[in-house]
Amino acid sequence: MILYRIDLSVYSFLVLLFLAIDLYRHPIPNLKTRLYQRALYANMFILLIESISWIVDGIPGTHFRLLNYIANSILYAVNLLPLSLWFCYFDESLILVEREKLLRKKIYLSLNLFTFSLVFLNLFTGLLFSIDQNNIFERGLGATLSAGLNYACYLAYVISILKYRKYLSDKTFPVLLSVAIFPAIGGIIQTKFYGLILVWPMATLVSLLGYILIEREEMNRDTVTQLPTRALLEERMKSKLSKRQTFAIIMLDLDKFKSINDNFGHREGDEALKLISNLLQKSIKQYDQAYRYAGDEFVILLETQNVVSVSLIERRLIKNLNKLNEHLKKNYKLSFSFGSFYYDGTAQESIYHILAEADKAMYLQKNSKS
Repeated sequence: MILYRIDLSVYSFLVLLFLAIDLYRHPIPNLKTRLYQRALYANMFILLIESISWIVDGIPGTHFRLLNYIANSILYAVNLLPLSLWFCYFDESLILVEREKLLRKKIYLSLNLFTFSLVFLNLFTGLLFSIDQNNIFERGLGATLSAGLNYACYLAYVISILKYRKYLSDKTFPVLLSVAIFPAIGGIIQTKFYGLILVWPMATLVSLLGYILIEREEMNRDTVTQLPTRALLEERMKSKLSKRQTFAIIMLDLDKFKSINDNFGHREGDEALKLISNLLQKSIKQYDQAYRYAGDEFVILLETQNVVSVSLIERRLIKNLNKLNEHLKKNYKLSFSFGSFYYDGTAQESIYHILAEADKAMYLQKNSKS
């Protein structure tokens, strides 16, 4: 009976262990991926502790009773931790203002401290649970409060996801939404059928989806610039065109890049590409994205409903490029030519026509410099 209860947790733990090993083998490119990794570790830890609680439950002996009490206390104490980390993952993906992200982190911390206080209170009142003399776990009246807090957080998370829906890709949106939905469904079923373990296996499924649909793409970024590749750009453009969502692209090409490679070597050429990729990312909003298109060509996709914002970004790029060259201690100056295309969402368009038009505008500017 015990094996029947924990076998799903064991399978889930093994899946997460595989993901953890694969993540360890690859460099962690950004904070967002590190938050995913921490959510994965938190899930593994809870699966392990929950399995221990079921194994020792009902086994006579003072030591087993103490272990049962400690395991369940830990479970209640860290119950909100994985969801909090997913919240931070979501914030890092979409929230622009650092002050707002910090405020939200304080809210998550407060909620986790509240769950800790309930566990501390349980030591004296049995509010959340109790372990009887036969070492049998029994829920307390406060368990409903703990569950209600979880579902309130799930609901708040869903509302946040829906609010930012238009900024999420077709792959990212279902993953982030499933963070709340799958464990919540597992919790409801688990409440109805005592002894069935579903919440954290459901959370494992979310981690697996996140790994396949989001994090593997992060790993497969361009190795030099760490920017997403052309394939990811085209995928995102296709998604936006199918929904008739407005956007703009700016295509850039480095001027005289071949001379940098010829005169200073390919390593210096790679360094120039990195400098430009950093400049692009600093010049755009967090909703926007820069891509390495091919060779020394880059494309910026702008989430905008106003064609005027395109020229604003272009002016910012020139301004930041001038600043970079002023502080750059190199024997060459970086420069680029660019062209743009704005899609207003009204006409049927293809990604290849949009890219071709931006490319044409870019080479008109480049030729004007000759």
